[in-house]
Amino acid sequence: MITFLTSLQISGPKETTEPQPGLDTKFRVNRLTELMVEQIINNELDPDVQLVFNPQFWANAQHKPFGPKDNWLQPVQELEINGRVDYFSPRCRGYLPFSL
Repeated sequence: MITFLTSLQISGPKETTEPQPGLDTKFRVNRLTELMVEQIINNELDPDVQLVFNPQFWANAQHKPFGPKDNWLQPVQELEINGRVDYFSPRCRGYLPFSL
């Protein structure tokens, strides 16, 4: 006879996975990434949210989604790694409010 533990939930939604268990990330910021985000925001490009640089594709570290006019790369943070200075976005995580 096989007995299953009903109190042990290995997968699926639970209080430790809400609103999203995803990993936070930071993006390396350079002039090209800044220009792509600016073009998407200023020209209302990518209304179907298919580009990874679209602000609506991302949420901040508190899982609050960015709006279509939010520059999610700002404020840029300067980090020195192995003696070299690089620039990064604030912490963010992927956010898809719709099903693909």
